Amino acid sequence: MITINYQMFGNKGFQLRLRLYQDGETKFINVTKLLKGSIQKRHWNQKKQLFIPSCPFSDENNSILVQFRQKYDEAAINWTGSVFGMIAAMETARQDNAGTPTVSQFIQSVIDDLNKRKHSDGTTKGSFEVYL
Repeated sequence: MITINYQMFGNKGFQLRLRLYQDGETKFINVTKLLKGSIQKRHWNQKKQLFIPSCPFSDENNSILVQFRQKYDEAAINWTGSVFGMIAAMETARQDNAGTPTVSQFIQSVIDDLNKRKHSDGTTKGSFEVYL
């Protein structure tokens, strides 16, 4: 079973991350950059996993956290494997649904094109044309 929760970390200001844990494997995803307003450590309720009402933009930030966590909760329900395998499966599914290639996919396609072009002696042909 995968355990998913939010936790504060760091010594400077308020930092929040999503923690995915299973059998000694832990994956952290920083969510601080998604939040609005000037948030302090006293605004976070660790037991309820949400911001207290006195926090600026507490309703918006709580809804952001619920939406962000929802996709990981749905993936973890029937997952039988490691946390890293779940994250990798979610990433490949996201890349398959996207129409434009990511930087890593583009680089891999350039490398594949270069590897296909060979001289008669077996060495790789290289030119700038592939990058255009």
